[in-house]
Amino acid sequence: MRIPPVEIAERMHPAKSVLLWQARGSSRCELDGVAEELSEGHALWIPAGVAHALHVGEDAVLLPLHVRARPGAGVLRTPTWIAVDGDLRTLILALLQVQNSIIRPDVDLERRLLRMLQARAVPPTGLPMPVSPTARAIAEQLRDDPALAASVAALAATHHVSARTIERAFIAETGMTLQEWRGRRRMEVAASLLRRTDGPGVVAARVGYRDQSAFRRAFKRYYGMPPGAYARRHGVPR
Repeated sequence: MRIPPVEIAERMHPAKSVLLWQARGSSRCELDGVAEELSEGHALWIPAGVAHALHVGEDAVLLPLHVRARPGAGVLRTPTWIAVDGDLRTLILALLQVQNSIIRPDVDLERRLLRMLQARAVPPTGLPMPVSPTARAIAEQLRDDPALAASVAALAATHHVSARTIERAFIAETGMTLQEWRGRRRMEVAASLLRRTDGPGVVAARVGYRDQSAFRRAFKRYYGMPPGAYARRHGVPR
């Protein structure tokens, strides 16, 4: 069955934030005149008062979850990309159940959701993705969990293939080795976190570096400046 694409004109919710969960396919969201792709398995958090327009792709399923605007720590104040794992998917479905039925568990599910979103915030990637199924599955894992420390051999073993097979696929399909791809993804995520409110020490751990000096060297090699200087240049208070 074909589901036709849908265009949603620009709108804004002054009293509610919205979590757009891409349950299937892909969509495009326009924020401040910039179009961003929303891929399956991810969600986009849009705080209350932020205008946005949508193009929902063909055969795509995009589920909006509205959350009451509430002040305080733990509330994401800017549009944020979220990796949706099994636990978060269950919580989103539970909240959709609350909003669309009389089934209402005696617990603050919205507060739980906000805590989970903080831990799963990741930016989309501009890196080329492999196309072969196993290599793509590994790339998606590293995209969503940049701190993952598993070796190439361990990642390959979970998919019952050899490390050599995975390395060949990454080089042929992305132009990079798996380790190079992972390193660039870690720098993407680090830059995104530094543009928000996280300090270099916190960011280093979030992207898989136990040694802050090694993180500073890697970040400077990639962006041409230390992480602290990068954060200051982008107006993040320290």
